[in-house]
Amino acid sequence: MATVRKLFITNFLICLVVTSIVFGYIFFRQSPNFLQRPLSAARFFQAERDPAGRDSPAVKVSEQPKMPVDLVFKSNGSYDKFCTFLKVPEYGNKAVLCTLDPTKDGNAPILQRDHAWETHLINPTMAALKRFREQPGKPRLSLFDAGCNHGVFTITAAVLGFEVLAIDTIKNHLEVVAASLKKNHLTSMVTLVNRALSNEHRKVLIPVHHTEMADWYDPKTHGSQPPDRLVDAVTMDDLIPLVRTKRVFLKMDIERSEGRALRGASKFFAEIEVVCVLMEWEWVKQIDEDRRFILEFLTDRGYQAYRQPTDTSHLPADNSMSWPHDVYWLKTA
Repeated sequence: MATVRKLFITNFLICLVVTSIVFGYIFFRQSPNFLQRPLSAARFFQAERDPAGRDSPAVKVSEQPKMPVDLVFKSNGSYDKFCTFLKVPEYGNKAVLCTLDPTKDGNAPILQRDHAWETHLINPTMAALKRFREQPGKPRLSLFDAGCNHGVFTITAAVLGFEVLAIDTIKNHLEVVAASLKKNHLTSMVTLVNRALSNEHRKVLIPVHHTEMADWYDPKTHGSQPPDRLVDAVTMDDLIPLVRTKRVFLKMDIERSEGRALRGASKFFAEIEVVCVLMEWEWVKQIDEDRRFILEFLTDRGYQAYRQPTDTSHLPADNSMSWPHDVYWLKTA
């Protein structure tokens, strides 16, 4: 009887040990830290935590792991209800343009009515792109559309044969751009990214009105926010792997965030030839620190500002407060 009892206990303990090993293995396989596996894109921007469990403040770019290349926006394919045509310079009514609901979005009714947007910028920009492309002995040229909105610059450039990297903070903007690209059979020409451009990897609170500046999200200050008002930030340096060419025309319309974006772009400008920067200057000059920084950043790299990309006389740097609403920075040195 004692022998049977010992045998039973031995078998029970063996089963217990084996079961513990199996469940322990399953548990650690599901753990995010199992074998210190690399951070996923979804976890990359989570705030670091100190030993007490509190969210740390700003996480410096230099402390971050290598940026995952898998930042490409994936459309759900359901934003093709409001489509019209887009006037493309020299091509007539060449492209299909999808918009957000005109009863809910301020820009959509104008696009539906005029079939165009900012033609005073679109036309000279596309003409400049073609001139740069035709320069002999130069590498291919693409457009970096920072703040693409409904994608008028992106779609027009793609129709004209340029590859594009387009980034926007608002997911719905990228959905309609993706719908337009699909209808024009141009999806392969464009890479879409749903992020904010900045010099730090943090969550950004998207402003309600476009004239307001995007702010770092702080739960204590801003409280709970709907998901569509929060977006992760990346630097321009982070996006280098997504740029398809060694030469880029940079268009920036990111509502007062130009200074932050260029503070995270030193490597970008060192590795990629930026032939021109189209910048919305009206908001920049209202932030004196950013205005001074941008002037120094671009002039130190051989750029001068012009009203139009074909102008021969540049705008005087010492009079930048009176510059026009939009300026073209051309590399002259």
